[in-house]
Amino acid sequence: INAEYGEVPVSSVALSDPENLKRNLLEKAFFWNFRSWFKSSWEIYKKHWAYFILFTLMFIAVQFIPYIGGIIGMLLMNGFLWVGLELIRSPDEYPRPVFIDFFRGFPMYQLLLISIAQSILVCLGLLVLILPGLYLMIVLSFAVPLYVEFGEAGIGMLDSLSVSVSALGKNFCAALGFVVLNTMFLWVGWLVIVGVLVTLPMFLLMFCVALRDVFGQRDSHIA
Repeated sequence: INAEYGEVPVSSVALSDPENLKRNLLEKAFFWNFRSWFKSSWEIYKKHWAYFILFTLMFIAVQFIPYIGGIIGMLLMNGFLWVGLELIRSPDEYPRPVFIDFFRGFPMYQLLLISIAQSILVCLGLLVLILPGLYLMIVLSFAVPLYVEFGEAGIGMLDSLSVSVSALGKNFCAALGFVVLNTMFLWVGWLVIVGVLVTLPMFLLMFCVALRDVFGQRDSHIA
């Protein structure tokens, strides 16, 4: 792993066989290293702060587009996850994001389907009982980042959902702590308005760094 952006060494996941990759990912169990993840995310943010502020301003702007603003914002966040994971993987070969990279999520309709499926499952859980919905909200929180990272290595939409549920369900308390604390950090930024220029990118970068440490990363770049 690149020491520049992380303290915990992690081996890359073998990609020769998608089935082996899926089995490998299903064996993972979530753990919490919030201090290290925050530090790594902050180092990335400091190096590329101008691009991340641009992303946040775009994200806020599209929310005002009637009917489709939320969908565009969701796709922008998927593009941000792609950028964040690439920056962590190879800061030397991928030294800085460019404007078009934030739109990487747009061709990947599967990411939108995963997000929709995730939302439907959470809503159904909330309708049945509040606790099942909250549980699903937590254990499905890594479904989209997993597909962004491993989709082109053979992990499908349902696979990303099942891997997220499996890993976070094995250590739900740690997963709950991470998601709640990271979300609280995000909302602090919204409350002070300009603070979101820092907290939104940091919120997403924390998911990227956590994915790296818990699940590993691909050996090769997305073409």
